[in-house]
Amino acid sequence: MRILKLLKGNDSGGVFTCEVQYINHWKKKNIKVDGIIIGQGDASSEYKDILDDFYEAPENNYKYDGSIYKIISSIIQTKLYANNVIKTLRLKDEYDAIIYRRPTFIHFAGQLGKSAKTKVIWHMPCSINRFFGKIYYNIYLNKYSITPIANSIYTKNTLGSICKNVVYPGYDENRIQPTHKTYRNELNIPDEAVVFGTLSRIAHEKAQDLLIEGLINSGLLENNVHCIIGGDMQDNDYGKKLVELSRKYFSKIHFIGKINNTSKLFSSIDIYVNSRRNEEPFGISVAEAMGAGLPVIAYYKGGPSEMIKNNVNGWLINKPDIDSYSQVFLEAYRRKDKWRDMGKESRKRARIFESSYNADKLISLI
Repeated sequence: MRILKLLKGNDSGGVFTCEVQYINHWKKKNIKVDGIIIGQGDASSEYKDILDDFYEAPENNYKYDGSIYKIISSIIQTKLYANNVIKTLRLKDEYDAIIYRRPTFIHFAGQLGKSAKTKVIWHMPCSINRFFGKIYYNIYLNKYSITPIANSIYTKNTLGSICKNVVYPGYDENRIQPTHKTYRNELNIPDEAVVFGTLSRIAHEKAQDLLIEGLINSGLLENNVHCIIGGDMQDNDYGKKLVELSRKYFSKIHFIGKINNTSKLFSSIDIYVNSRRNEEPFGISVAEAMGAGLPVIAYYKGGPSEMIKNNVNGWLINKPDIDSYSQVFLEAYRRKDKWRDMGKESRKRARIFESSYNADKLISLI
């Protein structure tokens, strides 16, 4: 079997993690994976290292929003872009499937599928939250005969009946292996301290401010409680706001920046927190934390409701505000005697979210 992936050179976060995990797993199964890398970015070099063969295409920054005129213009420009790139690439192999994730690749992928005379799969990374968007994607998925496969049941339901299957992005066991080298040692956090932790891009929608203010308002930081916040500070203004909110508790709230060693973080904390202001289409870090045997706190909307059962392997926040975060921290702290059992339940529930299981499932659907 040979797969062609459409990849973006500046992929990051959950999309990048999923792409790398799937490609590496398929190669172990002797499935050939080629890629078209669109644009340049930090992900480009790693994609080139793991693909069997790759093609490079210029950046495609067309966006399908704004006025009807802008949307139609972007569609026309994207189709012209697709035709030009397809002529330039001269793909030399036959493929069993073309798989893409980014929604903006729909026209490129659709025309590429017609040119290569093969099936096209959209492994959805996000939910469709607007009525017009749902109509738009349904029209073009049908037009190009593209098969959508959702990354969660929640995401599947936002697209409608055209979407029949769910394949989770999954987590890699190698990223969650326990380690004795922890951030507790580096940050001088006592062994007996309770540590909450989170790992995601530092951004307003990720709601690290609600996490911080909720923790402060709970009063738990007056006890032997700490919080480790990992993630890339892409929004400097928002990052400064978080630091200012934490100023009084600089010895309890620890910013560790972007990290590659996720095992080190999961081995340093007692409870993982997936803070959000909006829905989480899936939540790879939630699945990773569960796989690492941790209870998880998360805003309920989206994928977390499919992974977390309230008071069984974690706690779901019903409303993204300071008071709700404060109350859930207090509830979790009161249930300290249950954390070990909850962590075991997380580990058991995490099995269906493991990346190799889901990568195999996607191949079986192809």
